Amino acid sequence: MNKKYLFPKIIAFAFCLSFIACEDVVEVSLDESPPQLVVDAWVNNQLKP
Repeated sequence: MNKKYLFPKIIAFAFCLSFIACEDVVEVSLDESPPQLVVDAWVNNQLKP
C-alpha cells in the first residue's frame, strides 16, 4: 500500500471510529421544587444595540 494513501485512510478510519462510543442510560432522581423565575440579561453602556 502506498504511504501517500495510507494517512487519509487512517484519518477516515479514526473519524468513523469517533462516532462509536459506549452509551449508558443514567437515570437521576431529583427532588421536586417550586418553579423559580430566572432573568438572564446583559447590560452595557454602548449606544448601539
